[in-house]
Amino acid sequence: MTQIQKNALYHLLRLNSMKDPSLKVQPWQVEDYRKFSLEELFSRLSKLGIQLNRSSFATHADECDSPEELVEVLSKDEEVTSEEEDKIYLLSFELWRRVMADKPSLSIFCNELDHQIQLYDEGNDEYAQALQDAIENFFKILDENVDEGLEPAEALELVSAYCANDIRSFIYDYMQDLIDDNNESYAKDILEESRTYLKDDKWFKLLDARLSIKWPPEVVHEYLERIIEDHIEENDLIFNFDLLDLIITVGPHGLFYKVIAATAPLLKSEEDFQDLLSICLDYFLRIDQNVNEKSVQNILDKRSYIVLDAPINAQDKDIAALLAIVSK
Repeated sequence: MTQIQKNALYHLLRLNSMKDPSLKVQPWQVEDYRKFSLEELFSRLSKLGIQLNRSSFATHADECDSPEELVEVLSKDEEVTSEEEDKIYLLSFELWRRVMADKPSLSIFCNELDHQIQLYDEGNDEYAQALQDAIENFFKILDENVDEGLEPAEALELVSAYCANDIRSFIYDYMQDLIDDNNESYAKDILEESRTYLKDDKWFKLLDARLSIKWPPEVVHEYLERIIEDHIEENDLIFNFDLLDLIITVGPHGLFYKVIAATAPLLKSEEDFQDLLSICLDYFLRIDQNVNEKSVQNILDKRSYIVLDAPINAQDKDIAALLAIVSK
């Protein structure tokens, strides 16, 4: 696995410190350098022994291909500690982002994607176009690396190392949000951009199937059967839950019991079991089987007193009862 790059590492550290204020970090490690004025950035560099202004910074940066290369140049004649070098890097990175806007590097592109993902996660919808642009740039960079001879999987690993976020997970979640918001057109655009890099990813396959409503039913059914055949033995409870939700939505309903039977042994907690019961309720509601729906609701009702994080016994009679109901 490619090691996460320095700027992505500090971005991730800042995100984690925002989620967990008790995390022990130095202030300089988690500051939002985007909020600093140019004067403040140059002043901090000066305190580290690097005397630059906008003009001289640009002159040095013109001779380099990236902020990372620039820091090597700025630090080579200075006796600096590793901590001081990291401080120089974070300041220089932000200066490059602003002063050298016409010369973005891979790390700059990925930092912008991380920034836009953060805004999206915070609910800042006003930056939707900026996020779309950042996603488009991400795939352009992947395509360029493939054109230069890298395999798609290698290109994805290389570029993702410059991102603090798990890009695979974000793309999946983002496309789910787009579909839920009835923006299937743009979701399909991202799907096509992703196809080269994520075609063997099981989560990508679920999205592909979810967007397949207009396919002939027999094609959808065959595709879902292949997904089940390829991945059901991976014993991934969350994946199976999503697969069940998809089967409820697009069918075929004949596959539902097969996935339920494979999912039941994976249940670890009462919450897992009640989630499975709720999925089955939705299933019987959609296919208009009132008797089975009531039977499942009865199981769910009588278990309402059980603490959700309590472990579930694989031999629980209610699990067997649910399997019997679904198999009818």
